Amino acid sequence: MKAGLSAYVAAPFEDYKRAQTMMNRLRSVGVAITHDWTKDAVEALENGKSHTDGEMYRCAIEDRDGARDADLFVMLAPDSKEKGCAMYSELAFALDGDAYVIISGPLRDRNLFSKFAHAKFENDEDVADHVARGLLLLAKAQQLEEAAA
Repeated sequence: MKAGLSAYVAAPFEDYKRAQTMMNRLRSVGVAITHDWTKDAVEALENGKSHTDGEMYRCAIEDRDGARDADLFVMLAPDSKEKGCAMYSELAFALDGDAYVIISGPLRDRNLFSKFAHAKFENDEDVADHVARGLLLLAKAQQLEEAAA
C-alpha cells in the first residue's frame, strides 16, 4: 500500500448503506474513494428513480473505472446468493488493475476469483482496521527510509 491510497468499495446494490459505512470508515483513515456508486443506489431504491439505458451505461463505466483505478478494492460479500452479481465483475476489473483486494462478509469465498484476495474477513469492521494498520506500517517504513538516507 502507498501513501495517498485510493479505494473502491463493491457491495450488492441493495446493501448500499453498508457500502457507505465502509467508505466513511476508509475516508476516516485517509483513503480516497475512486467512485461512490451509492448515490445512484439511493436514487433508485429510496427515491424510486428508474435509470435510462444511457444512465445505466454511465454507471457501468464509472463502476468499471473506479474498480480498475483503485489501489485497494474492498468487496462486501452478501449474506445471500441472490444478491451481488455486478460486484464480481468489478472484482475482475480490480484484479486486472492490480489492486490490493480485501473481501469481507459471509459469502466471501463464493466466487472462484475470490481466491485472488489478499485478505479476507468475516466482519466489515476488521477491514478498516486492517487498512489503517497497513498505512501506519507504511508511514513508519517511510520514516525509517528517510532517516537512513
